[in-house]
Amino acid sequence: MSEQVEMMLCTEGLYQQAVAVLNDGFLPKFRRMHPDEQIRRSFVDDFGLIALGESSSDYIATDGQRVLGVLLLKEAGGPKHLPNRSTGELVRRYGISGVIKAMILGLLVAHTPDQDELYIDSIAVSDDARGMGVGTTMLGFAQELAVKHGCRRLTLQVMVENPRAQRLYERFGFTVTHTVRSLWLRWLTGYSGAHYMEKQLSSDDLR
Repeated sequence: MSEQVEMMLCTEGLYQQAVAVLNDGFLPKFRRMHPDEQIRRSFVDDFGLIALGESSSDYIATDGQRVLGVLLLKEAGGPKHLPNRSTGELVRRYGISGVIKAMILGLLVAHTPDQDELYIDSIAVSDDARGMGVGTTMLGFAQELAVKHGCRRLTLQVMVENPRAQRLYERFGFTVTHTVRSLWLRWLTGYSGAHYMEKQLSSDDLR
């Protein structure tokens, strides 16, 4: 099934589907941002977590009709994501405390890639596409892109309480380099910390 998956930059026509996939994958991290789930489902769009355009590094996995997965990448010097709403609009929707929580969470999970590094900022698979090899396809795409861009490392972070995802990354060749635990992260998301993982790359990894 993974052979039928196409990787492409996120388009305006598939943007809302991509937002829904990323929201479903990351709602557990957002659950303390606001008590109303419907408002939490606006988080990805409101805070501009997925960007459009040729300069973007935000990709989707699709079967031609629906979004099967979302892959957000970061390179050194790459474009930054900006909220789709003004500060005033965000405050009215989430409250001051919600916006402050979102800012703190952003700082806690933020990572600035080095020149030799391609960082997987987020990866999410649609619920109805699990078990179809979509996650592995997206990792393979990220790896090929990293090698083509001359990067020597492919990196990501995964929550300590997500061993299933960690096992997937380990099967793909990632190893844990270090673990960061934070009381702030636990307070905001319920997760105790994050494993930072990386895979060393060479031209042999370009298939």
